[in-house]
Amino acid sequence: MKLIIGAGFLGTALAAKLAGKERIRVVNRSASLLCGKGNIEFIEGDLKDLDWDAVLKDVDLVFPMTGTVISYDGTDGIIRDIHEGIIPIITLVRECKKRGIRRIIYPSSGGTVYGKYSVHSRETHPTVPYSVYAAHKIALENYFRLFNLYDDMEIITLRIANPYGYLDTTNRKQGIIPIFIDRIINDQPIEVWGAGRNVRDYIYIDDLVDAMEKAAAYSGEVRCFNIGSSTGTSIKKVIRLIEQHSGKKANVTVRPGRICDAESSFLNNDLAVRELGWKPTVTLDEGIRRLIERYGS
Repeated sequence: MKLIIGAGFLGTALAAKLAGKERIRVVNRSASLLCGKGNIEFIEGDLKDLDWDAVLKDVDLVFPMTGTVISYDGTDGIIRDIHEGIIPIITLVRECKKRGIRRIIYPSSGGTVYGKYSVHSRETHPTVPYSVYAAHKIALENYFRLFNLYDDMEIITLRIANPYGYLDTTNRKQGIIPIFIDRIINDQPIEVWGAGRNVRDYIYIDDLVDAMEKAAAYSGEVRCFNIGSSTGTSIKKVIRLIEQHSGKKANVTVRPGRICDAESSFLNNDLAVRELGWKPTVTLDEGIRRLIERYGS
């Protein structure tokens, strides 16, 4: 049994892919599109208040796909984040440890943990948080290292770039790309922070789910992987690609940049290519084309 906690964009996409070949249990705070689907057992509940014996019964691998609910700016959310984000995940790991469940695949953030000026960042580069969100991810990564070291756990962290796409079963969107597509096609204005010069690394949802599957099956010793395209693209170029494939002109409103915004952030994925046998197959140009084509279907 594979356990997925959280049925947001990533959790739902992963469950839909795995359900064709694995027994899947999904835990989410509220009802989900996954309820009643094929090979998926659904449990409604909050990570802070679960019946662990029932949730972890027969489970051999866990994907904790829940994330912090704290916004990027400022420090006011730190205490709340510790209570609502960090402690529940550590509790999950301890409950897994008690039951001999060693393998956990955790989605961290390659787009934020390396700081504001991270170019082709490798897993060995320093982590420099500029937001509560990034500090949350780094803190959990460090705790996971301790569980791996002292308790013989196999917690693998995936430092994921900026995922984007639509779910096959819904119009739920993830990332600025489908949001921009929706607004540009419908002649609505879009807001860009910092004049659109900021560079990001974008990863298509299908490629990301493939990386998660390969991490789940991995038998090597590495415990942290960058999962991205290994290419940086400016917001301006993203908008130009959407204009090119949609035939529409964007109405852009420029807002001042924020302290937490990375000016340049893209990942080196050599380690994942070598160890996991994984590499992204959908280019940004192709991903945007697919989303626009799907938008009109």
